[in-house]
Amino acid sequence: MYKKIYILFILTAAYVFAQFSGENSCNLTFPANINSNAAFDISLIASNPFTNADKLILYFKTSPRINFRSLELRTYNKFLNIPCRITNLADEQGNLYRAEIDLIKNKIVSKDYFQLLFNMKAENSVSADFEFSGIFKTGNETLGYIQSSPNSDPEDTLKLSSFQLKFYKPQRFADNSVQFVPGSQINIVLNNYELKKLLTEFWIKISNKKTDFLKIINNQSGEVLYDISINSFQMLNIQSKDQFKQEPVNPYFLSRGSWYHFSILTSFEDNNLRIYCGKTLIGNYTIPSFMRPGNLQWNFTNDSQNATFQLDLLRFIDFNTDFERSYVNRNYLNFIGDSSRVLYQFNFEDEDELYAPKESIDIKYNRIRFTKSDAPIFARAPELNINLLGNIYELTWSGGDYKQTKTYALEKSVNNSDYRQISEVQADNDIEKEYSLVDTKDPSAEVIYYRIKQINIDGSIVYSSQVKIGQGMTEPFIVEQNYPNPFNPRTSIVVDLLEDSEVEITIYNLEGKEISRLFKGFLTKGNHKFSFDASELPSGVYLYKVSTPDFSNTKKMILTK
Repeated sequence: MYKKIYILFILTAAYVFAQFSGENSCNLTFPANINSNAAFDISLIASNPFTNADKLILYFKTSPRINFRSLELRTYNKFLNIPCRITNLADEQGNLYRAEIDLIKNKIVSKDYFQLLFNMKAENSVSADFEFSGIFKTGNETLGYIQSSPNSDPEDTLKLSSFQLKFYKPQRFADNSVQFVPGSQINIVLNNYELKKLLTEFWIKISNKKTDFLKIINNQSGEVLYDISINSFQMLNIQSKDQFKQEPVNPYFLSRGSWYHFSILTSFEDNNLRIYCGKTLIGNYTIPSFMRPGNLQWNFTNDSQNATFQLDLLRFIDFNTDFERSYVNRNYLNFIGDSSRVLYQFNFEDEDELYAPKESIDIKYNRIRFTKSDAPIFARAPELNINLLGNIYELTWSGGDYKQTKTYALEKSVNNSDYRQISEVQADNDIEKEYSLVDTKDPSAEVIYYRIKQINIDGSIVYSSQVKIGQGMTEPFIVEQNYPNPFNPRTSIVVDLLEDSEVEITIYNLEGKEISRLFKGFLTKGNHKFSFDASELPSGVYLYKVSTPDFSNTKKMILTK
């Protein structure tokens, strides 16, 4: 029995590491959503490409508000804590650590893959850098580097690969989540629905490796169709029935203590089930043609002895839009998705939510606990519009999470960075309310930018998208330099209209001969992007001219073949 378990463990680890093989022998992964005051993991999977390497020297650097806690080496058959020390190269920009791994002692031979797990703790961080470099050596001789491009000997000049980490501050808006202790479970079955597509989405935070958190079950037979968990290397693991056709599962690392967004899109038209973590497609499966929403049981369960996990914002959606558009709703309680509609949404504020009408949904639960959520669920920002009334601008806005808003502030800028507040109104907490403020035209500035700062009851702040308007300019548009430039054979031309207008875009050679009329017609104000294909043209310098009835602008571009 133990031998079988050990063999299974080896095969699972080998499969996970094999997914990262290729020209780049290193894969560094960190959470996209990091709490500004929480612990998190960074995973580095790499291989030993040298037959005679006897040690790996690792250097890594953290920003001042990131505290390093531990480094763990994980191989097929060993998990080992690695001692690290701060070097004398540490400075005010952060601490530089050094660690040494004995490859011979740990039996990491040529072409063997291994995982390094860095555990960190953030302290009121907004953003931070994580930098690292690894050097394979035999004795004092440097053989190569864990990063993709070589550099000077780090003992002399240290060059580190840099990655930026971004953090969020939890809002009271997230309220509670449900905590799964060993033995906890929530079983959900949707009844009496005929859907073309069902989108199931939720946020989850794990606290331990080897956590089994979701089983999708055939409600008629009781058979487990898909079992989603993370393994000892904190990689997502999806087990499915052998008869279901499937594409290879994409490896995906989950940090302990960080929230991840899952989307499971089931198409009953195409007999297809896709599992996403964030925007990454994790698994793609063919489901039996007889499957319907009522055949599926969603079993969130904790079968482990010591692991816990939290679940927040669970939604079942009658899905009739594209996945990209749906994804933008992930951080908000209110789902906005064209013709899609939310069948059921669980915010897990308290136990009353789980008493749903029995004729449309069946819920069973056991041993769940409610706890304060620190998931990245935020108040939605309002939508700002602007109208020109003679020499006065009328700025109107509505929407957002009106129940959580305390005040709105109108802010103004001439460079889209240094905003100043020009007015403030109290929120009415009324869904039908449209707010309005006015500002006078200021011809001294070429362009004016406005935005709404929404100040929520809990003190958190969200901003509307900025809107801009020209201030009596002679130029009614801005033409950006084509990109790429030089190009071969395609390039893009971006025109930023400051007012609605008829527009014509024409391509010329240096002799003034018209080559192509790229566009002619009416455009509304805002950014417009046009693609130019020069496959049939020789290398050289060309001109592109953007014209409106009152103004034109011409720029050069270079075709290099």
